[in-house]
Amino acid sequence: MLRNRVRELRAKEDYSDLGKLIGGDKTNNSIEKNDLSAIRNIALKIAEVFTFPVENIFWLEGGNG
Repeated sequence: MLRNRVRELRAKEDYSDLGKLIGGDKTNNSIEKNDLSAIRNIALKIAEVFTFPVENIFWLEGGNG
């Protein structure tokens, strides 16, 4: 399962509207609900906003990836 720290990072940095920062309206909801197509399309933008490597925000848990 794909996991992420987006909710935690948004709260810490007070980015209540991350979607506007990266150019998408429904970003927060899509990411936090693990919509894989949304994650694939915006993960790099999110990493850029938070200045973290993608693997520090998104990771695979369990299974064989």
